[in-house]
Amino acid sequence: MKLSALAAQIKNCGHCEVINNGGRIFVGTGSAFYCMDGYPRTQDAGELGAMLGIPQKKMKNIFYHEECAFRTGQNRSGLVSVMRWRGTISRRATGRM
Repeated sequence: MKLSALAAQIKNCGHCEVINNGGRIFVGTGSAFYCMDGYPRTQDAGELGAMLGIPQKKMKNIFYHEECAFRTGQNRSGLVSVMRWRGTISRRATGRM
């Protein structure tokens, strides 16, 4: 899928979810996920919007959620998710400790 088509879907649905799964990045639009292999890694909603050509003003009105899944030797579940909503960051650990 072209980046312009992905940007159009994100603008239309108002939802963007980024999943980092051990180095592979996927971007979701609420109805489907798209692999971002070969594209630069972005640090926040602003950088993703710039890469997709979505203006910063429009990106502020889009729900942005970023989730990272990784395993550690000390934690049995090893799942951590990071939620970002308009610049506010909150973290929560999921699973058993």
